[in-house]
Amino acid sequence: MFVSNDEPGEAKEEPRAAPAADVPRRSSRFCCARPRPAPAPAAAADEFDEPPPGPRASPRRGDGVQEWLDALPGGDRRAASAVASEAERRGLGRPNPLCALRWARNHGLDASRAAAAYGDHCAWRKAEAVDGLEREHASLPPMRRRTLERLYFYDPPHSEQLHDRKGRPIKVFATARLDKAGMRAADVDTAALARYHLLHMERLRRGREDRRPVLGDPSLGILEIFDVKDATISLFRRSFDEIIACARINESRYPGLVGITLIVNAPSTFGYCYAFVRPFLSYETQRRIEVVPGDPRKRIGELVDDANIPREAYRLSPDGRP
Repeated sequence: MFVSNDEPGEAKEEPRAAPAADVPRRSSRFCCARPRPAPAPAAAADEFDEPPPGPRASPRRGDGVQEWLDALPGGDRRAASAVASEAERRGLGRPNPLCALRWARNHGLDASRAAAAYGDHCAWRKAEAVDGLEREHASLPPMRRRTLERLYFYDPPHSEQLHDRKGRPIKVFATARLDKAGMRAADVDTAALARYHLLHMERLRRGREDRRPVLGDPSLGILEIFDVKDATISLFRRSFDEIIACARINESRYPGLVGITLIVNAPSTFGYCYAFVRPFLSYETQRRIEVVPGDPRKRIGELVDDANIPREAYRLSPDGRP
C-alpha cells in the first residue's frame, strides 16, 4: 500500500507488474518485437457455398440472388459451383450463377462435360459476334428492322414484361405470323430470321440472368406460349426450316432457358404437323412441350394471374369460366 501525494489520506493499491513472460524483450526503445507472420488470405467467397446452419444473417446481397442460391438442392449447388470454377480455370471467366446451373443441369450435373460444353458455347459466341447483336441490329436500315419485326413469329415484346405465377417471363409465338412470301419479297432468308431470333433469346437470357431483384426461381426458365391458331399443314411445311432453326438455337445455345412451352389453339390438323416436326426436336425439348387441347384459357389461367395475361383472348371471364 502507498499514500498518494496528490490526495492525502486516500489509500491506493500499488499496481502490479505484468509477468515477465508477457512482456516482449526489447534491446532499445527503437527496436520492435519480431514481426508476426501475416495471416493467410481468406478464401474468396463462393456464391455456391453451403449456407450456415440455423437462421442465416443478412444476405451477402440484398437482391435475392443469395437466397435463391441457398435454396438450391445441394447437388445442383455443388455441380454449378464446379462448372463455374472449371470455366474460370480454363480462362473463360466465371459465368453467372444461373448460367453455370443451366449448363450443369443440361449435362446431368457432370461438371467436366458441362464446362467443356460451356467452353464451346463461348467460342461460338465469339465466332458469331453474339455480344454485338444489339449494335448490329441498330445499324440496320429502319425498313429492314421493321421488316424483321413484322415477319418474325413473335407476338411483340410487351409480353416480356409479364410473368407467370412462378415469376417466369412470358413469351408468345404466333406461328401464323410467319410470312414466307413476305420473306422472299424482302430478301430475308432463314439465316437472317434465325439471327433475329437469336437476338430475342439473348435479350431473354440477359433479362433472366441479370434481373435484380430476383423474381421467383430464375432456374425455371421462361413460359413460352406457342399459338398455332390458323396454322395449316401447308404453312407448317413452308415454315419448317425456320421453326427447326429457332428450336435448335434454343436447345444448343440456351439450354433450360425455355422452362415450359404451351401449344395452344391447335387446329384439328396439328397432330399431323407435330408428328412431322417432333423427330427433329431433342428429348429435353419434347419433355417441356405441353399441347393444350381445346380452349386454352383455363390452363393459362392456372399458370398466369389475371394482371399478367398477355392477350385478351387468353383471359377467363370474371366468374373464372372460359
